[in-house]
Amino acid sequence: MAIQKITTGIITDNAIDGTKIALGSDAVGDIMYYNGTDYVSLPKGTAGQVLTMNTGATAPQWGTGSGGGSPSPPAGHSCGSYETGDRTSTISVSSSGLSFSEGSAGSQLVDGLNADANQVGSRFVFGAHTPSAGAYIRFTHTVARTFNEVKWYGCTNANGVWKWQGSNDGSTFTDIGSSFTLQSDSGWGGTVATTFQTQSLGANTTAYTIYQLTWVSGQLQGGDYQAEVEFKTVGNPSYTPGGTVASYQWSGQTGGQFTIDDSIERIPYATENGTATGASTLFAGKFWGGGADDASGANGYMMFGMTKESYDMGSSQIQKYAHASSTDAVQTGNINTPRSGPGNYHQDEINMFLSSGYAFSANTISPIVSSDNIEKVSFASPSSATIVGSIDIFSKSGAGTSSSTHGYCAGGNRMPTDPTGPGLGSGSDQSVTIKRFAFATNVDAVVMTGVLTPVSLAGYNGAWSDSCYGWRAENHSPLAGGISKYAFFSDTDSVQVVDLAFDGYASGYGQSQTKGYTFGAHFNSSNTAGSKVSAFTFATESDQAFVGNLQINRYGAGVSNGSA
Repeated sequence: MAIQKITTGIITDNAIDGTKIALGSDAVGDIMYYNGTDYVSLPKGTAGQVLTMNTGATAPQWGTGSGGGSPSPPAGHSCGSYETGDRTSTISVSSSGLSFSEGSAGSQLVDGLNADANQVGSRFVFGAHTPSAGAYIRFTHTVARTFNEVKWYGCTNANGVWKWQGSNDGSTFTDIGSSFTLQSDSGWGGTVATTFQTQSLGANTTAYTIYQLTWVSGQLQGGDYQAEVEFKTVGNPSYTPGGTVASYQWSGQTGGQFTIDDSIERIPYATENGTATGASTLFAGKFWGGGADDASGANGYMMFGMTKESYDMGSSQIQKYAHASSTDAVQTGNINTPRSGPGNYHQDEINMFLSSGYAFSANTISPIVSSDNIEKVSFASPSSATIVGSIDIFSKSGAGTSSSTHGYCAGGNRMPTDPTGPGLGSGSDQSVTIKRFAFATNVDAVVMTGVLTPVSLAGYNGAWSDSCYGWRAENHSPLAGGISKYAFFSDTDSVQVVDLAFDGYASGYGQSQTKGYTFGAHFNSSNTAGSKVSAFTFATESDQAFVGNLQINRYGAGVSNGSA
């Protein structure tokens, strides 16, 4: 009997149910999708995950959320934040010993309105005068609060020297922070809302019901709108990243091309000067390499690097060295993709006292293009790496930071041989996006909605992490730049808050639990390496300053942060 061809007319609607479909290893919750050749199964995800598309938009995958979302802080973890809006029901404002040419210092300072020319009732103007001794503006809260920073909106002219004080009885006051001139940080910002001064209350940990701005000295010029005051709460971090004793900088170039040093230099936080004591040498010197440190801070790792200034000399080596001993580093294994970072293409990684290290992006060596994979190395057994996801190719040279749950890549650029694509800064080959990937799940990185400031030297951006923010060194043309920060737990644009102390680039980037450091630098004008150690403090966001020196000049070096 002839075999009859089955057509859609023979099979009635809904005659075949799911019992006739089997893709192999089927489990409750699996999803079927077409991969371009056949229908295949995507195993079910875990509780709380959502379905997303991979970077190439070719297949579904499980992830922690879309690029527009942001992860929640770990249980018990909180970040300091400014209290904004109308707070007149919880804060009363009074003043003494001052004169005004318009209005007076009162509730308009906490009504949530940054007064412009059409909001006369929500501002005041100092009169030109010298205040009486002990003059003040007092903010009385209904309950005791702990604040460590204030934003004062308005005041482009210098209006005397002031200081913040705290009290719980209205008679005994404690100085908080240092005295300062009342004047906006950067002149007139175009609107009152963008004209403000950030005032530090130091490392205040005391809850006060009264915060008082007390006049110290100097003439008040008058003429400026004084519009709004916002107080920043002190956070309660559940973890504090960074080294506790010293950072270790290894290898890098000491001068021109091919002058690669293989030593490991120790920089104790107590002295902030480089020393060879307790240091060792690498198994093989590298530059533009990725550094990491394990969960205890006892060991440092080199994840990859270059052997000379050439596109085709990337390394896949994983090297390990003990922070407490002077023994040399040993090779423990290899990552999957040899990576390099020649010329102005620097790569970074995640390195914040985690159980695993992550390498991402950078250049592959054959062909010479940007890698788009994320590799994970377990420090418990650092013999090999596992590819756990992908990231867009414009992340190469991006600045790597991490919270306790996610890795972040800020910016990056592309090789001339890479295709063009979305996320690049206008008229340049650099990315202005921030990418995020979860440590707990092997999924591709997603793009956050916050953006970065485009910079002229995207290939030399270093990074630091505190418990709530990622920080990125941004080199602008001509070279001198600043340091910006972006929030881990909200998708907001980065903001430049700190000035760099020098006009070089390609430094090593290390950190203690309170400070971010740059070690050495390259200087274009003389094609030389530098030996300066510079630092800024996370809590106060003070401009970076020189604090010490390395033993030798270096640039393009890797860094780990240690507990020894």
